[in-house]
Amino acid sequence: MKYLRLLLIVTSFLFNSLWSQQKFFELGNFKLESGDTVYDCKIGYRTFGKLNKEKSNAVLYSTWFGGTSQMLGNLIGGKDDKNKLLDSTNYFIICVDALGNGISTSPSNSLKQRNEKFPKFTMRDIVATQYKLLTEEFGIKKLYAAIGGSMGSMQSLQLAVSYPNFVQKVVAYVPTPWSSSYDMLLWSTREQLITSAHQCGMSEKEIFKSINMLTQLVARTPDWYVQNNPREKFDEILKSFDKDAPTYWNSYDYLYQLRAMISHDISSGFNSKNDLKSHIQAEIFLIIATQDHILHPSSAIEFAKIMNCKTLILDDNCGHLSVNCNLERVREEINLFLNK
Repeated sequence: MKYLRLLLIVTSFLFNSLWSQQKFFELGNFKLESGDTVYDCKIGYRTFGKLNKEKSNAVLYSTWFGGTSQMLGNLIGGKDDKNKLLDSTNYFIICVDALGNGISTSPSNSLKQRNEKFPKFTMRDIVATQYKLLTEEFGIKKLYAAIGGSMGSMQSLQLAVSYPNFVQKVVAYVPTPWSSSYDMLLWSTREQLITSAHQCGMSEKEIFKSINMLTQLVARTPDWYVQNNPREKFDEILKSFDKDAPTYWNSYDYLYQLRAMISHDISSGFNSKNDLKSHIQAEIFLIIATQDHILHPSSAIEFAKIMNCKTLILDDNCGHLSVNCNLERVREEINLFLNK
């Protein structure tokens, strides 16, 4: 019996490893809403769990800013994995690499539109590629749920607007339905940093060092940072930023996803934000961090009032990474929402 159990564990591990390997969906020449075209466009993805016969248990998990499907996979486990965010036991979870993340077609890996030659894309364009993946590659006619955090929340909420009869439930954590003035100032600062760095001929290593320092400044609250980073260790902290640039994406990828976030607004094209209530058909669950210094919570709070939707308010000093500080609670609330 002991050996049989071991065999089952090993078999399950090998199956899940194979099933979650990096895959790609070819879109060919993909036309953006601007009228420009991304040539030879492909979208990366990984899957976890099993798609049922009715194809009614599919869940789309969208990447955060600069995230990859592999990173999302680290947050997916079974019902007993308390340190994971999502449980794939009853669901077929499709983790999708957002356009421009260095895995899917991006400025850094495009053969015909390298770096600054790449056309500008929006969050709606990103979602359109995912819709084609779900409907054409998997034949899904009705998506059970869409989940995403940070920039992933933008994609999940945009999906509910772009294709209102397609998705049944949306879970958006540390979310924003539209960029606040604070968000736009922060991202425009990063945009200015990168464009100036390009003009000055700075190396990718130096560009990402500055970017990472700025991100560290706003990822948590000042209180959390001071409590967890003693002044006496600041020299060591500063040295930690002196590392090689990422290998999977470059500063142009960063810049193009950044610009998609700056223009993000799911109410674009509507006469009033209140019109979203009658347009969106999906059931919405928002997990909001009150002290988020990357995505100001005001937009999500306003949207929650418009939709009169389920919310979970995280009130601590963990900032944009508040979900990490409340993982078990958030996991439980997401499971309850999905299983209802």
